[in-house]
Amino acid sequence: MKPDIQEITELIRQRTGLVLCAPQLEHLAERIQERLGTLRLHDGGAYAALLRSQTAVSQQEWRSLLTLLTVGESYFFRDQGQFRLLRQRLLPALLERCRATRTLRIWSAGCSTGEELHSLAILLWELLSSEAAAWDVELLGTDLNAQALERARSGRYGEWSFRQVAPQVRARYFQRHRTDWELLPEIRAMVHFQAGNLVQDAARLQARGGLGFDLILCRNVLIYFDPAMVPDIASGLGERLAPGGYLMTGHAEVLRPPHGLLIVLEEDGVVYQRPGGQGSKQVPAGPQVAATRPHRRGRRPPSGVEVAVSPPLPAKEGSRVNALEAARSAADRGAYEEARQLCEHLRAAEPMGVSPHRLLAELAMACGDIEEAKTQLKRVLYLAPRDVAAYDCLASLYADEGKVERAATLRQAALELLADYIPDAEVEGFPGGTAATLRARWEAEAGPQTAIVAGHTRGGR
Repeated sequence: MKPDIQEITELIRQRTGLVLCAPQLEHLAERIQERLGTLRLHDGGAYAALLRSQTAVSQQEWRSLLTLLTVGESYFFRDQGQFRLLRQRLLPALLERCRATRTLRIWSAGCSTGEELHSLAILLWELLSSEAAAWDVELLGTDLNAQALERARSGRYGEWSFRQVAPQVRARYFQRHRTDWELLPEIRAMVHFQAGNLVQDAARLQARGGLGFDLILCRNVLIYFDPAMVPDIASGLGERLAPGGYLMTGHAEVLRPPHGLLIVLEEDGVVYQRPGGQGSKQVPAGPQVAATRPHRRGRRPPSGVEVAVSPPLPAKEGSRVNALEAARSAADRGAYEEARQLCEHLRAAEPMGVSPHRLLAELAMACGDIEEAKTQLKRVLYLAPRDVAAYDCLASLYADEGKVERAATLRQAALELLADYIPDAEVEGFPGGTAATLRARWEAEAGPQTAIVAGHTRGGR
């Protein structure tokens, strides 16, 4: 019998602001059932009492819970529109405004595994060019998830984190480290990470030297929060800005303008700016819109939260390709519900189509619904049994759950499929990754036995 976790979820909400969806609640109940036996506690109420206590055991339990509950899925240069806005408008404006002191402070709140902040570091390195050494740049990333922060500090990433990165960018700023890619030391030196809780930090975190931040990124984070807590967090973030500084949220997180901030309307999105400072844009605030969050299947949206109505498919001349592009664009800007509904339309119109299931799997991972992601990937493999990327992603999900044998079986299937590729052929789903490099990486991860089997398979075909 699963424990009653209502008191525990309320403690999580109070401490972190997070509101859990149905799959997370199921996973949490299973985790707590395991912990009750390990800690010799009789029910969920006793576990809640442990969480409330100020002990070393309590702090360790919180760290484990937050690793379980927070979404660690990210990738480099996520949302091309917002990064275009950063590269072409916001960062150049900030660099010009800060040129006199050559001091720049940026905070990535809810940084996950660090791809967002490292993407910013690459942009700044390019923009500053030969001047980089003369600037005092602070790039700070904070997150609840200690495991994600460890990976962020390592600066090492697998192929999946580069799925929207041009091969030449990866080749210029990363170097091979065994089976992963490691960010160059001079870029990593610009960035540091620390544990952070937005419920507490939004109103008190300061940049180095007690200064305000010139830019705060809090993208695709507030959609997971209790809507009642979002206005206070947003206001706290606004107060952390230096005069003329910008706050950027995800596309699905349109806020009531935090007190004292102005809305800046740009072609690639909306940002918020604190008045004052040289070059500050005085743009009248637009209509006030409540913060939104994507509706997840199996869960009623919180009261007062807007949920997008089913979006129409693009006009017929746009056809299936444009509809898929529209779904991908919606996903990139954080409009997960819109993207999901577009995929469902596509799936109904073309039941044997594979691409909608691929994107639905990505959406499920972005929302922390790992079971749904696995279901969609299995559908991909049913429709396209030779889809190497689907085998790889499914193997990674099982490996993350500790199901090593199942993961190894799937990875072996992917290796056997690679045997039919020309070594320097690019494999769909791995931009810039050739069959030879993927085979070498997977064989190294799997060990010598798998390499021997894969070699025998190649020899027999």
